[in-house]
Amino acid sequence: MTAWIRADLVTSHAAGKNLMRVVPNSEWAVVVAHDAIALGRAGEAVRTLRSLDPNRGWLEGGHWYWSTLGVSYHLLGDYDSELATANAALARNPDDRRFLQIRVKALAGLGRVSEAEADCTRTLSLRAQTGWSLQPCDQLISELWAHGFPTEARRVADAIIAHDSVVSGVTDVVRSARLADIYSKVKDYAAAERALQGIPPADLAKQVDPNLLAILAAARADRTAVARWLTAGDSVAFGSIRSTSTRSFVRARTAALLGERDNAIAWINRAFEEGFRFHTILHLLPEFDRLRGYPPFEALAHSVDRP
Repeated sequence: MTAWIRADLVTSHAAGKNLMRVVPNSEWAVVVAHDAIALGRAGEAVRTLRSLDPNRGWLEGGHWYWSTLGVSYHLLGDYDSELATANAALARNPDDRRFLQIRVKALAGLGRVSEAEADCTRTLSLRAQTGWSLQPCDQLISELWAHGFPTEARRVADAIIAHDSVVSGVTDVVRSARLADIYSKVKDYAAAERALQGIPPADLAKQVDPNLLAILAAARADRTAVARWLTAGDSVAFGSIRSTSTRSFVRARTAALLGERDNAIAWINRAFEEGFRFHTILHLLPEFDRLRGYPPFEALAHSVDRP
């Protein structure tokens, strides 16, 4: 756990596998599986999780087991198993947004768009879930884009924008930042820029994630602004403290948008070396669209082993 906390994934993973040899049924194998995903070994993660009982110990009633298993299957392209995982989790709690998020990802991967949209619509009427800010609808926008449904992704984005426009208790600045984020998920960077026009320039870095501003600057090939906003993102804690690996990953995103393929690959590798854990995000982000099919990127984006 010491290695895990300091983002030394290789050491954490090796120590975790030693733990599994000593205590084969330990619930802490979930952490080992989580590290395996971060290292691009989704097949190993599936094998590890299949050996556990999700009803045992502190796994019971939690989300980590189901979310990790779902992500593993998604990275492997096994969307049928991912959907079965989501349905098994939802049988425990049909209204849990974390479990619905697994389901919409699987449905998008399977091309079952209407079912995924129905799940998204249903979540909009659910009560807010404590400790969970991400929404299945946001996930669905990204997944539809990633799986080759840009028109449908934009349709869901427009529906979410319309829904958010009548939500009360939200300031104009927060609403504008939210609009920019949604538009960026469907690569409409011009619309994202327009959404932010009402915010005074002096307030942008205080009210909007500087990393998003860097990405928007990269989309219009403004390298000077990219450098300025990346520097601002390095020094400003926006919501949570930025880790070194996150900073490197944002640089990968901007380099990809600027058409600097090898530079982007170098930053992705650096982010992983620094402990960036979100391996699955490589297939989601539209900033990496220009890297699709490029062998060095594909080698990073896919799992290196099978179940």
